[in-house]
Amino acid sequence: MRILHTMLRVGNLQRAIDFYTKVADRLTVAAKLAAKAVTAHGSVRILTPDAATTAALDRLLWLVPPTGFLPHCTMDDPLAPQTPVWIDHRLEHAGAAAVLINLHPEPPPFFSRFERLAEIVGDADAPAAVEVWRLLVEALGVVDATLDADALGADAPGLHPTRTAR
Repeated sequence: MRILHTMLRVGNLQRAIDFYTKVADRLTVAAKLAAKAVTAHGSVRILTPDAATTAALDRLLWLVPPTGFLPHCTMDDPLAPQTPVWIDHRLEHAGAAAVLINLHPEPPPFFSRFERLAEIVGDADAPAAVEVWRLLVEALGVVDATLDADALGADAPGLHPTRTAR
């Protein structure tokens, strides 16, 4: 499986947006990223587009990583305050804010609370990714960031920020 990764650093380099493009299986990539993010940052929120995706990811996290268990639950679970990974489709967030993995088609209204945002873009999501890129760049006040929109085509390599600064 080949996944392209592009990072956009924001401001003082304490915040970052990661775009993972050309992703065939978004849930598996989300599960693997969540395992890495918990180790590195402590808390992860995975925003899904709907209840069915939330349930599918919940099942998958019992299997990935194959040699361990990733403690996770939904936001309304009584154990949520003690659980490092929250999976939910609700467009709200009141918990810890280290890493947000977004599977929703739009940037969530609370994304700026997080230190790190991971956008996972499948081939079918490529047109929407251009708009997501623009919204994130504008909302965060990033200057001098460009996106090669043609790179989202079937034969193109992915999203390309030329450089970022603030």
